Formats: sequence, C-alpha cells, structure tokens
Amino acid sequence: MCLLNLVTIGGGELGKFDDESECLVTISLKVMDFKDVSLSRLIEIRQKENSATGVYLRELRRNYLKKIEEYADQIRQVKRVQDIEEIKRVFEQNMRTDFDLLRDELKDEAQKVIFSNEMAAAVVGLVGSVLQPAIAPIGIGTGAALYRKRVEYRAARNKTLRGHPMSWLYSMKKIQMI
Repeated sequence: MCLLNLVTIGGGELGKFDDESECLVTISLKVMDFKDVSLSRLIEIRQKENSATGVYLRELRRNYLKKIEEYADQIRQVKRVQDIEEIKRVFEQNMRTDFDLLRDELKDEAQKVIFSNEMAAAVVGLVGSVLQPAIAPIGIGTGAALYRKRVEYRAARNKTLRGHPMSWLYSMKKIQMI
C-alpha cells in the first residue's frame, strides 16, 4: 500500500499499477538508495506539482511511471520465471545507467556555468568592486550576468531532467523547493 501512495498522493492517477509495477518501483527505489527521503518530502513534491512552477515535476513523474508501465507490460506478457527475472535485471541495469547518465549530465551543466566567461567576468567584477568601490556599476552588470547564467542553468537542468525516467526520484532527493 505504501508504494501505491507514491503514485496517488496529491491526486495522481493509479493507472495500471499492480504487483509487477510495485516490484519495479521497489527496484528503482533501491537504485536511488531512497531510505532517507521522508514521506513529508514526497507530499511536498506532489503538492508542488500542482503549482505553476511545478508542472515540470508532474512531467517527470509521468515519464517515470511510463517507464514502469513499459516494463510491467513486458513482465505480464512472459510466462517463464526466468524471463521475468531477466526483465527485472535489465530494468534495474537500465535504471542504474539512466541515473548515472543523469548525474553526469547535470554535473556537466553545472560545470558549464562555473567555467563560463560570464562567471569569470563576475568574479573579476566582484573582486574589482571590493578593491575599488568607485566601480560599483560593474557590480550591477555582474549581478545581471550571474542572474542570466542562473536562468540558463535552470533551463538546461530542467531539459536534462525531462530526458531521464529516474529524474522524478532524483528530484525528491536533490531539487530544492523554490
């Protein structure tokens, strides 16, 4: 019953959720080492989905559930226990790979920001404005450049998240509630 809540808290639809789906959700939770995510965090994320800024979270959840349903359908179609175990093994391997790729892509996006020309200019501008306060207008331009980089990073991060089924689980552990 607890895993059903993962889907239905906050008004989600149950869909084709059954024993096969529950088993696959359990596997994906194991991949994420989900022990330290509280039920209150889950409720917080599900409530955020209903806000104007949380629409992308709803899309992440739907992508995740679509992947669960895809593998659950495969399990339902086979008759041999060995085939079921193989599908589960492949699912776990694919979710681990997806999670690793997701982390790497997000790390790359962050490094693009850190090592960008705008960030270098911002550091120089901030240091300059501290050493010579008379050039404060450079500090204002620096703030604008940093804000632009923040917006670009968030857009790139959200695009990356949309491309990975494990993003919804990842978001429960990593994405700050804004």
